[in-house]
Amino acid sequence: MDFAMLDWDPTLTRSLLVVAVTFLSALHAVRWLRSGALLQSGAGRRSGAQPPGPFAWPIIGNAAQMGNAPHIYFMRMAKKYGNVFQIKLGNQTVLVLNGAAIKQALVKQAPDFAGRPDFTSFRLISNGESLAFGTVNDLWKSKRKVAHATVRSVSTGNLHTKHAFQNHIVCEVKELLRLFLDKTREEGYFQPMVYLVVSTANIMSAVCFGKRYSYDDAEFQQVVGRNDQFTKTVGAGSMVDVMPWLQYFPNPIKTIFEDFKTLNYEFNIFIGKKVTEHRKTIESNTIRDMTDALILAMDHIRDPAKGVSVQQDHVPPTVADVFGASQDTLSTALSWIILILVR
Repeated sequence: MDFAMLDWDPTLTRSLLVVAVTFLSALHAVRWLRSGALLQSGAGRRSGAQPPGPFAWPIIGNAAQMGNAPHIYFMRMAKKYGNVFQIKLGNQTVLVLNGAAIKQALVKQAPDFAGRPDFTSFRLISNGESLAFGTVNDLWKSKRKVAHATVRSVSTGNLHTKHAFQNHIVCEVKELLRLFLDKTREEGYFQPMVYLVVSTANIMSAVCFGKRYSYDDAEFQQVVGRNDQFTKTVGAGSMVDVMPWLQYFPNPIKTIFEDFKTLNYEFNIFIGKKVTEHRKTIESNTIRDMTDALILAMDHIRDPAKGVSVQQDHVPPTVADVFGASQDTLSTALSWIILILVR
């Protein structure tokens, strides 16, 4: 047969592709329906293979059922299936713990539940070297041990940095109270959360970089803005983690995830610049702030004999964890404290 003379109909090609995609989708749906039926019937549970859980739809799993209030959905599922149940998010099986099961997992079986999964979004945070979003291995343990000891030493062990730390907090509290009084006189009532975030960021900036910003400083506004955007977009990162196909065609989740990439890139540059500036002026006998202390401590981890490159700089991701993660955590805790005091 002369294939060169064969006249291939493009319409036939499209039809064959549609048939192939339809067949594969149907096969995938049957597989999911069968696994869901087994789970609902309890066959899997009787064999000890799987915990109970709701029926999961093909491709998206239980993502659509969770809605905008997943905690409410989890409460309903816990009443139905007990303190330990499973759901599907995209192609990922997720174990949900409630009640005493949480303590059992995180305290009594901590080594088994330590670390983080290898998610796409986690690879973007501190270029994949974050302690907070990394998985547990020997290098992670070494970095965490050094970072923990350094933070404790700077905050309580070194008299000079301890007094500087206390002074930063006192100055920021005075400024925050002044803002609260001004807003009360001007507006009668106001939302304190935004000022708590700014104030917390300023304290951590002084602790990490030895510099307190004025509230209208352009660089400082960008820092606070990145933290707010991170909180809003990290959820979209989780959707891409469990449904990776969302990042390959135009859709709202892909748009937010691209913003998440940009956000982390800019934050990494900001932290990197601060560490570089500190390296140029650091003196081993004088610790000015947290970054100085981490530079002196973390550089000792570099050891080619242990498989750690001499060129690998562990300081920026560690500083990013201390500076970035603390803002949302502390400001949220402070807002709850104020709410409790008001009530």
